[in-house]
Amino acid sequence: MDTTTPPFIITLPPTSPHSGTLKGLTFIDHLTNTPRCHRLTGIPYALPPTGARRWKKPEPLPAGYSYGTEEQPGDFTKMGPICPQPPFSLDPDGPAMPQPAGVEYDEDCLRVNVWIPAGEPPVDGWPVYFYIHGGFLQYGSPNLTRQQDPADLISSTSVKAIFVLPAYRLNIFGFLASEELRLDASGDQVSPSDVPAAGNFGFYDQRLALEWTHSHISHFGGNAADITVGGYSAGAHSAFYQLAHELALPVTVSQPPIIRRVILLSNSSGPRPKSLSETRPQFSSLLAALSIPASLPPREKLSRLRALPSATLLAALKSLPARYRSFRSVSDDAFIPPRLFSSLSTGAFAALARQRRIGFLIGHVAHEENFYGLMAPVPSSYVSLVERLSAEFARPAVEAVLPLYLPASASQRRLSSDLQFWADLYGRVYSDLQIHIPQRGLLAALSSAYASPSPAREEAEKQADTKTKTEPEPLDPQPSIHRYTIAYRTLSADLSMPRELGVTHGTDTTNIWFYPRSELSASEQAIVKTWVESTLGGFLATGTGGFGSGDVNVGGGVGTEDAKEQRQSQTPTQNTDIKHVRTLMPDGTIRDQTDERWGFLLAAWRVLLDVAAAQEKGRS
Repeated sequence: MDTTTPPFIITLPPTSPHSGTLKGLTFIDHLTNTPRCHRLTGIPYALPPTGARRWKKPEPLPAGYSYGTEEQPGDFTKMGPICPQPPFSLDPDGPAMPQPAGVEYDEDCLRVNVWIPAGEPPVDGWPVYFYIHGGFLQYGSPNLTRQQDPADLISSTSVKAIFVLPAYRLNIFGFLASEELRLDASGDQVSPSDVPAAGNFGFYDQRLALEWTHSHISHFGGNAADITVGGYSAGAHSAFYQLAHELALPVTVSQPPIIRRVILLSNSSGPRPKSLSETRPQFSSLLAALSIPASLPPREKLSRLRALPSATLLAALKSLPARYRSFRSVSDDAFIPPRLFSSLSTGAFAALARQRRIGFLIGHVAHEENFYGLMAPVPSSYVSLVERLSAEFARPAVEAVLPLYLPASASQRRLSSDLQFWADLYGRVYSDLQIHIPQRGLLAALSSAYASPSPAREEAEKQADTKTKTEPEPLDPQPSIHRYTIAYRTLSADLSMPRELGVTHGTDTTNIWFYPRSELSASEQAIVKTWVESTLGGFLATGTGGFGSGDVNVGGGVGTEDAKEQRQSQTPTQNTDIKHVRTLMPDGTIRDQTDERWGFLLAAWRVLLDVAAAQEKGRS
């Protein structure tokens, strides 16, 4: 059990973009009476995205913004508000899970929560983990302390890093998309290169929070040159697109690269997101539900939408057809680069990531499909399967990949009335499209680019280098790619997920990656601690971790001078065969396993790339 001391105080120096004194908390171990960690929560990083700012890029805090004074420090001891959202339910027409007590919902939600290890930081500062929460881009919060509280992790293990968790706009507030929004934003351009935003506002929020972190984290004891961006589920999806966005930006002295490493936990790019034309029916359906005439001029439509309370907008979602209730990322040619998937196909994306020395940690749990198969409405035929998957993914991608699961020799299964067959297939295809296929595609591209350079790769890197001449010397001179699978389930996972679902999506979020010590048995503590120290701790500190070397923690000395020396001298020990995966086995041991689905999933990725290429060519 922890107790808290009098406030933890940080005063921003004159060199900070903003000024003031911030008051947080220090958590004390009651057994040893020593500090465990420090926490500051609800720190604003942007102006409120309300009123006229709804559905626009987030606006940074003004230069004169102050967080408080020495006499009256800003109070950042309590959690801030979170983005309004519908109650979570696996069935959009069924009962929802109970909302957490005491939670404040407000569109003025653009805040960050910061956890800092106790003790003196290394000379260069603590490594920084910018962690993006999941929730299908519809739900969630960085404030859900049981699910995402790193206090045990950074105080009871050798994982020593500053954790920064941003809140961002979700669902209709963060991912509504339309040409009307692009037209409306065209008047906000500050330069010809500033592409008007038509959607992806939650991604823009995350980027601004990342820039805030880069500008301020050194004053919290962090190393601004050592930032890892990652997340779980939709947070990993977000992390991929944060990297894609940054790789497409020109690098200047005033706009240096921020991301040094990327962690993708149980998600990735997905298939190419829907285009604005594909999201048009959703926008039209929303207008009809709110009795806003489609014949109105674009800015009048938006004016009426912005005048509505957030509760009215959320209530309207219930009246939409189920296929339109989820608001996702969109191929906007603005935040998401115009030919992103073509660059994944040609190797240009991976070559630029290699040139930037980006390290990757990518993986998933053993039974992802069991959770996704419960997402209602569960299809009962081929036609309903296509319709259900098309609510989340672009229909051309769905129709192109399904024949791989229903080959000609089994075409009669299209007419099957076996409900369990369709339910099982639905969970498998959903999780493959969301996680397994794009992860394998990214891993294949990266492993090719990160191997000994061929003339073609060298030429691609020369072209990529024209964007990066002002970059600082990278921390990890030998960037590496690491894979994992978790097949181990703790007893505490039963609190949130039925045991019969196995090691399915979400069972590792709290129970492993955040090391909830008090909820684990003694044997579970030993297993999980070994895993997070060697996998996450090693990666955050050195970019390597305990990969390819059995159970050895080659990332020892995390957050210390030893770790700094490893960054300069250690040769990564990962297995050079990308089809090998470091696996936390059901019995808690760590073993190297072979990816048995590699060939099938990579073939499916090529199908998705062909679809994306046709779509991107059609827009060029």
